[in-house]
Amino acid sequence: MNLKIEKNKSTLWISIIIIQLLIILGLGYYFLKNQFKSVDVNAQGARKLPSVQVETVFVSKGTYQKYISAIGTLKASETVKLASQEGGIVEKVLFKSGQKVSQGDPLLQFEKAEIEARLNESLSKFRTAKSTYDRSKALYERKIETLSKLEEAENNYRISAAAVEINRLRLEKTTVRAPFDGFLGLKEVSPGGYLKPGQDFVTLDKIDPMYLDFMLNEKYIGIITIGQQIKVEIDGFPQNEYTATIESIEPSADATGHTIRVRAELPNANQELRAGFFARVKIPEYQEDSAIIIPEAALENSGNQEYVFTVVDGIARSTPVEVASRNGQIVKIARGLKPGQVVIVSGQKRVANGVKVLVRSRENIQKYSQT
Repeated sequence: MNLKIEKNKSTLWISIIIIQLLIILGLGYYFLKNQFKSVDVNAQGARKLPSVQVETVFVSKGTYQKYISAIGTLKASETVKLASQEGGIVEKVLFKSGQKVSQGDPLLQFEKAEIEARLNESLSKFRTAKSTYDRSKALYERKIETLSKLEEAENNYRISAAAVEINRLRLEKTTVRAPFDGFLGLKEVSPGGYLKPGQDFVTLDKIDPMYLDFMLNEKYIGIITIGQQIKVEIDGFPQNEYTATIESIEPSADATGHTIRVRAELPNANQELRAGFFARVKIPEYQEDSAIIIPEAALENSGNQEYVFTVVDGIARSTPVEVASRNGQIVKIARGLKPGQVVIVSGQKRVANGVKVLVRSRENIQKYSQT
């Protein structure tokens, strides 16, 4: 009897296990069926999505220019703090802050009535002394005047002439003039004010040409030479690229930073640049004529891996690349691409691997090249 009960229990448990297995298999089949159906629907939907418009370039084998980069600051080629030699009460201020001036333009006029009076007095004394000297000379030649009287008259004549010249110079100094072409700084004087001798009243900067000072690592000393042209970018004018010429190189390096100070001359005919502007300097280091090159704009990255999207039969393909060097606009490729392949340079942010693309335009790589 007990054996029969035990046998029935075993049969019951086996039946329960079989039923559970059937339920699990059924659920698994249903889940997988729906998953495959979802993938198929998504794939069909993806095929129906419109193509992404992109711009491309051909991978090229061409000239690659490598640059050394440095940071510099623009300075006025001439700068001076204008001051009066004589000092006095200011009668007229003949300039405005920030004004452009030419060499010789009057900037400041001091009161000059007293100096004019002194000049007139010295002129009167000069005329009298000259008349006395001329008379003494004539009398001496007739042997009527003694030599000592002639020498005394001549001495008075020379002293009076010097006094006239001194007062004329002092009168000229009552007008302060621009010593060279340039731009004035902020005005620090007003009519009626008193300036002491040597007191500054405005700064004058010559900004055409300008100086560009920058520091360069000492290891590059063999690359730069006086008269060499370099490229310059200014943050305030990102659309412009300027060319400067190395004018001087510091004879000794900084012992702490092991850098050398370099000065270049930068034309500023439009006078749009100002002293103190931040500048990025690019110095040609070497040129390779048969490099595999693409625009910097084509590069994407995922972690430490850089890649580009190539276009094959209208489909975007993610292609890993190894970059050998870059100069800011053009990238030299070490591995991953061959000349003639097509890479996306614009629109790749909307592209994924395997997506169909429509090439809106195909640019020449020269558009991105640095000359």
